[in-house]
Amino acid sequence: MNIKSCLVLSVLLSLISCKSQQQNYDDFKGRIITIGKGGGITGAYDEYSILENGQLFHYNTLTKERLNLGKLETNITNQIFHNYELLKIGEKKFNLPGNMNYFVQFNDSGKIVRSLWSDMDSADSQLVLFYKFAMNYIQKPVK
Repeated sequence: MNIKSCLVLSVLLSLISCKSQQQNYDDFKGRIITIGKGGGITGAYDEYSILENGQLFHYNTLTKERLNLGKLETNITNQIFHNYELLKIGEKKFNLPGNMNYFVQFNDSGKIVRSLWSDMDSADSQLVLFYKFAMNYIQKPVK
């Protein structure tokens, strides 16, 4: 192997080893915030899950497909989890389903708290604020 080949190989190996560790959604043991919307005639929901490590996943209940969308910036992830606690979203336990629904779900090692509503105007204002804040960052490109 010549010097040029060794150099290229060492650069490739260093890039691979520097890549952040990706977590499999099903094996993740930390906290997860999932928000989404759906219902209607198909009953399908689009769910976005933010893992505590910043990884973002999309799941469609109709296709049963889960996609890794990348990773949110650390400060955004921290802010979303902080806002969840600050606004006491887990204490809301709102359950007012309709034809089309929105939801926020918090999973802490299997302990799940979920709020569901169909009308943004009649739902708890802090719950709606949190939902819109998180969706704003979820819908932006991630790294």
